[in-house]
Amino acid sequence: MLPSQPQLGGGVVIIDRGNTALTFVDPIGCAIVRQIPVPGVKTNPHDVVVLADDKAYVTRYDRNLAATDPRLAGNDIAVIDPTTGAQAGRIDLDAYASPVAGTTVLARPDRALLVDGQVIVSLNEIDQTFKTYGEGKLVVIDPTSDTVSAAVALAGLANCGGMTYVDEQKVLLVACGGPFAGSTAPSGIAVVDLGVAPPVLARVIPAAAFDGRPLGTGWVLERPPSDGETRAFAVTNDAA
Repeated sequence: MLPSQPQLGGGVVIIDRGNTALTFVDPIGCAIVRQIPVPGVKTNPHDVVVLADDKAYVTRYDRNLAATDPRLAGNDIAVIDPTTGAQAGRIDLDAYASPVAGTTVLARPDRALLVDGQVIVSLNEIDQTFKTYGEGKLVVIDPTSDTVSAAVALAGLANCGGMTYVDEQKVLLVACGGPFAGSTAPSGIAVVDLGVAPPVLARVIPAAAFDGRPLGTGWVLERPPSDGETRAFAVTNDAA
């Protein structure tokens, strides 16, 4: 899969989730520049944000229960050198997983965007078996300290992933699909106000606005305004 946004330097990055690797491609010469491993096997990388020549964030979606080193277990953000793949650290997100009685929900960091110097990461909030869902959430990462500076609960939504930033309005749109079983109740688009600190959930466009169909979590895209309006497009799934 591809990252959520173009990367520093203009190169193309391909994320190999199954083999936990990143492939860097020169779009001008259509040639592979390098391929690096993401630290930790079976951690299922979902997104990457290249912050500098020697620093990148990778969202590691899965937790490898067999890993004995927490640095390699996943369910976090790995801080790596994008030239070598060497791990420089990790950002633990366990504290931001939703509390659900009777089970342990994983944060499951999914998509990531660099917005005004901060990295915003969507958390799917699903347990190890993909049967129990917590409340959708965003975390804001300060890349100068590699720490979470804010967390935004996406109340009434679950399984939140794809994002787009509307710069003119300083809002973030987040696609939330709800449970994979097809329930529409916790599905919709979250509209998050990034013009205030900390960010807040401004409103929710529920799945009912899309003929009752749950949203796909892969993406939501803004239509660049040309006539004073702002529109966005998302994909829907079957309700059943």
